[in-house]
Amino acid sequence: MGSRERRARRGSLARAFGLGLPGEGASDGCALHIAPAGWVQVENCRGIERFDGTSLVLKIGERRVCIEGDELCVEVYRETMTAVRGRIFRVTFLRDGREEG
Repeated sequence: MGSRERRARRGSLARAFGLGLPGEGASDGCALHIAPAGWVQVENCRGIERFDGTSLVLKIGERRVCIEGDELCVEVYRETMTAVRGRIFRVTFLRDGREEG
């Protein structure tokens, strides 16, 4: 990794939550993109653990990401990417059933 990449990663959200990048001790290499228009995109999602219309829990390796809101809809579900639309109120990371970060 070059010095420019290290500087870019220094303050990244992935690093803050310990998600890292492949080859840096991370087992999942997940990326989370949140758009102000009510979209959340999760790359390298391993599956949907729970979905009830107001909360969605996605598996991302050893961790889970919980997306809470109103009128949630899974727009795209693929092996490499999951996209969720709705009025999103909260996004939390879970490990062993407890909130992280």
